[in-house]
Amino acid sequence: MSDGFDITLQTANRDRKAELGVDGDVRVGELLDMAKSQWSLPGDYEYIIRCERLGRQLRSDETLGAAGVLSGDRLEIFPMADYGSQR
Repeated sequence: MSDGFDITLQTANRDRKAELGVDGDVRVGELLDMAKSQWSLPGDYEYIIRCERLGRQLRSDETLGAAGVLSGDRLEIFPMADYGSQR
């Protein structure tokens, strides 16, 4: 297990926010799954996580450490419409 650090995870519209202590070997997808479950995010969207400091989207299969996330970083969850869904 790699060293831990503190991040802020929030939705893009900033209505949900959490200060988290995480390990660098946590996968981005795991963080996203936790947020979708804990925050009851609508299921008719795909979501991505973007690191504000890095200015890029993080791949769900990469670890936070491999992505270059550092302590103090702000990660934002963005919904992407699933155009195949019926609403």
